[in-house]
Amino acid sequence: MRKLLGKPLLWSLPSLFVLLATAGVVWYLVDQYRDPALQWTIAAAAFTTAGLLVAAVGLPIALYQLVALDRNVSRPHDLIKALNQFRIEASPWVKALYEPTTDAFARAADLVDFQGWVDQVAEFIRTNMDEAEEQSFRNAGIPKQTVHELEDKLVYIRDQLIPKVREGYW
Repeated sequence: MRKLLGKPLLWSLPSLFVLLATAGVVWYLVDQYRDPALQWTIAAAAFTTAGLLVAAVGLPIALYQLVALDRNVSRPHDLIKALNQFRIEASPWVKALYEPTTDAFARAADLVDFQGWVDQVAEFIRTNMDEAEEQSFRNAGIPKQTVHELEDKLVYIRDQLIPKVREGYW
């Protein structure tokens, strides 16, 4: 019960303070005048000023929260899009893997390109996710030949990273 009341009460304290301060100001000002029309006018002016103060302070905070929410909502989509782009960049190697006449990693240039791709993906994972996922990605398929290492890394992205992003880990 304490947890349910704690945060809402804490977040409502500034509003309660403004309400009590406004009520105090209205009480004091209304008590100064005897004419009922003037009392109502003073009360309306005080409440309008308090409402303007709350709006002037609350609107920028609300807009900031809206932008932060939009960023959090679009972040998983951006991460998944980037991970899929890395998978697309590896597609020439995958295509070459299944061609019976060529070995995709026979040339040293392909090995260098592959290692550069692994480093680029690992850097992205470390920057946007965490170091443990980076190490898991780097270790995927390590004891195997480079051809199978690529397959294991692509499977790791598809079966491990993308589902975790969808579930909201990062």
